[in-house]
Amino acid sequence: FLYFIGMPPSWSLSAGICSLFMSNGEADEQTSPVLQVVEIKVQKGRDGVKRFRLLLSDGESMMYGLCTEEVGEEVLDNKIEKGCVVQLTRFFVTTAVNGRPILVLIATKLRSPALSLIGNPHNPFSDSYPAAKAAPTRAKNYVTKISKLDLGGKYTVEGKVTSRSPLRSWSNAKGEGVYFWVELCDDSGSVRGTFFRDIAAKWDKLIEEGKVYAFTGCHTKATDRNYAADVMSDIEIVFSKETTIREVGGEPGVAVPSKATPISSLRTLVKGCKVDVAGVISAVSPVTEIRTKANDELAKRTIHVTDKTGTVEIVLWAQDAHTFALPVSTPVVARDLKLGEFNNTPNLSYTRTSSIAVDNSPQAAALLEWWSAPKEV
Repeated sequence: FLYFIGMPPSWSLSAGICSLFMSNGEADEQTSPVLQVVEIKVQKGRDGVKRFRLLLSDGESMMYGLCTEEVGEEVLDNKIEKGCVVQLTRFFVTTAVNGRPILVLIATKLRSPALSLIGNPHNPFSDSYPAAKAAPTRAKNYVTKISKLDLGGKYTVEGKVTSRSPLRSWSNAKGEGVYFWVELCDDSGSVRGTFFRDIAAKWDKLIEEGKVYAFTGCHTKATDRNYAADVMSDIEIVFSKETTIREVGGEPGVAVPSKATPISSLRTLVKGCKVDVAGVISAVSPVTEIRTKANDELAKRTIHVTDKTGTVEIVLWAQDAHTFALPVSTPVVARDLKLGEFNNTPNLSYTRTSSIAVDNSPQAAALLEWWSAPKEV
């Protein structure tokens, strides 16, 4: 670190503020705390996007901060570096990460370039230090299976985020704001959940596709077909200010849903309907570029999924074609796919509400054993 000698700075670290945030689990943005960056950790999300986690010090104690996209760009540009001092101008505290409070940094001001470590701050992130105000949890028997959700209830749901949308803007006669949706899956089924306005802005950078979370205090309502015509479930989840979210360790099995259609039965269904299938990935093509009627280039990838009754082609488009990374011989559950036909053969298309998740269920283990067995010649 560098040392600066001369006039005393016009700022000082906000001593004690980290302990206050850690114990209360919330913060007043008007405090505008001044903190030193002790450490910068780079994490790569499942979507391939770099995320930055900062260890911050108030001179007495430390806590972690998660950078939003704007602050992350300042880290990439070296405007925020290890040892610098920053003032948080827009931020909030959440308990969504591993049950511990964490700062989410929306906007900062640089108060000093790199300095030596100020004070003798205590690092509370050791095994001997008790977790501070962990997010509320319930016993396992209080977690409601997705298939048991009913209209108008308030629930705790535990599930894997099999897909999610980017943060989007909306505007109508009632106002404007932002939102994003997630598709949640447990071993009983799947359901759509939507975040609106400030709640969406709060959780957008913290909810990652492919991870498992417990959602406490979420509400249910009838699916609005005006905005979700292609969602299969008649019930959706809405998250509120009272909702708490925590990441759950492990990878729960995703059971083959009862509505999974045997591949040989696809030709009996109406073209254009939505279906679920379960099987083993038997082939994956490279990404190719096709030209649309509008003369635009569009990425395309096909995969083949096989069950004991047959094989079907699934077509992925655009970004989904590029990000698909599951190898051959992986057992999967593919949900909410659109049924089509090519050369009198059924095929399936991946849409914005579709998901393909690794199937860890006993049924999948039996199917994989069948798939891996030597074939008779």
